[in-house]
Amino acid sequence: MIIAPFAAGEKKLSRKEIAEDLKSSFKSWTCADGEKCLYLSALSFSYRRYVLWEEVDRVFKRVAMSAGGFSGKGSFASLAYFVAQLKNGRKISCYFKYESDVDKLLKHIEENHPGLPVHSRESQEKLDAAAQKRKELASKEISGTAEKNIELLKESIDFLEEKRVVYKALSYAASKKRAQEQISPAKRALGFAILAISLICIAGGIYCLKFGHGISLYCFLFGGAFLLFMLSGNLLPIGRNSKKHIESDWKEAMDMASDYIKDKKDFPLPPQYAHPAVLTRMIRTIRHGRAETSEEALEVVKSDLKALNSSVKISQDEYREVTAIKPLFLVCNYE
Repeated sequence: MIIAPFAAGEKKLSRKEIAEDLKSSFKSWTCADGEKCLYLSALSFSYRRYVLWEEVDRVFKRVAMSAGGFSGKGSFASLAYFVAQLKNGRKISCYFKYESDVDKLLKHIEENHPGLPVHSRESQEKLDAAAQKRKELASKEISGTAEKNIELLKESIDFLEEKRVVYKALSYAASKKRAQEQISPAKRALGFAILAISLICIAGGIYCLKFGHGISLYCFLFGGAFLLFMLSGNLLPIGRNSKKHIESDWKEAMDMASDYIKDKKDFPLPPQYAHPAVLTRMIRTIRHGRAETSEEALEVVKSDLKALNSSVKISQDEYREVTAIKPLFLVCNYE
C-alpha cells in the first residue's frame, strides 16, 4: 500500500491497521468490505477513503436511469452507485460500472455485518409495504382456475431455473439487439468520425516516430484514447457489435429456448418470453385478480410493460424485472 486511504469519518486507524484490514477485505469494483472499515473510492480511485463500521448508519444502492428509460425510445442503460450513509447524516456515493458489483458488495455486507440496513429508508418503507401487500394477497381467495394456473406458472419457473443459461442468454441477446437497433445514424456517424481521428493520430505518431519528432508519444496517446472511447461506446457495428453477430446471438438464444421448453408440457409462454420474471409478473397479475388464465395474464403483463416509461416510479425489485424482460418484448414488438 503506497498511499494509505484517508479517513472519511471522524475516527481514524493507524496505517498498519488499515493495511492489514484492507488486505483481507472483500473487494468489489472500487470499494471493499473490511472487518474494521468500509473502504470507498475517491475520484474513481479505488479504496481511497475509509470509515469505521461503527460510524456507518446504513448502506444501499442507488440507480439512475439514462435517457430513454422505460419509454421504448432508447436503449436501457443505468448508472449504479453504492451509497454509505454515516450516523452524522453524511452520504458518500461511489460510482460502479456494473450494477451486479454493487449487489455483490451489499450481499457480502449483509452477511458479514448483520443488523446493518442495506436499503435506504425510503426503499425499506416500500419493501415493508410491499411485503404486507403480498401477505394480504396470499390470503385472498381466488378461483380454482386461477389457482391451477398459478401452480402451472410456478412449475414453469422451477423448470426454467433448472437451466438458467437459457433465459439469461435470451435476456442478454435481446438487450444487445435492442441497444444496437436504437443507435441513431448521427451516433453512427460520430463513431466513424472518432475512428477516423484515432487512425489519423496513430498514423501521425508512426510518422513522427520514424522521423524522430518528439510529439509521436502524444499522437499515440490521443489516438489510443479516441479509439478506446469509440470501442467502449459500441458506436460502430463491428466485431461482436455487428448486426450479423447480434442477430446470430439472438437466433441462437431463441433456438436454445425453443429446444428447451418443447420438453415441458403446457409451458405457458412462447420461447421469446421464456423468462422467470415474466412468469412471476403473471402470477402477481392473477393474484391481484386482474386475470384468471395464463393467456389473460400474459396480455396484462404486455399492457403493463407498454405503459411503463421514465416518469413511472417503481420499486428496485420491479426495476430488475423490467430491465431483464422488457427488451424481450420490445425486440419482438410485443407479439
